[in-house]
Amino acid sequence: MDDSHQAEAKAKWGQTEAFKIAAERTKKYTAEDWERIKREAKGLYQAFQHCKSESLNSQKVECCVNDWQRHLHETYYPCDDEMLLNLADLYEQDLRYANNIDKAGGEGTASRMIEAIRYWKRRS
Repeated sequence: MDDSHQAEAKAKWGQTEAFKIAAERTKKYTAEDWERIKREAKGLYQAFQHCKSESLNSQKVECCVNDWQRHLHETYYPCDDEMLLNLADLYEQDLRYANNIDKAGGEGTASRMIEAIRYWKRRS
């Protein structure tokens, strides 16, 4: 994340517990940690892309949603269902997120993630 994005994130969410937890966790990450995290995220994006033709109610799609939630929870901040739904809204509203997701996972990955997250986490 470049300095302007860090400043924007801090201005928007700096007062939240999730931001504070993420800041504590990520300041300890090494360059190797970041490379691993990027690889994991890319793999998860690609899993969503591979499930594009699956029905939303398929176990494969549910696994993708749960794996993404677990990745965020273990890497950055506690990510309950409400947080994940809020992130789906963010991915839809701020095209920078959708564009980065699509760049890593392939065209339409962000849309698939958003609909899958909403389908599975609104059911809970």
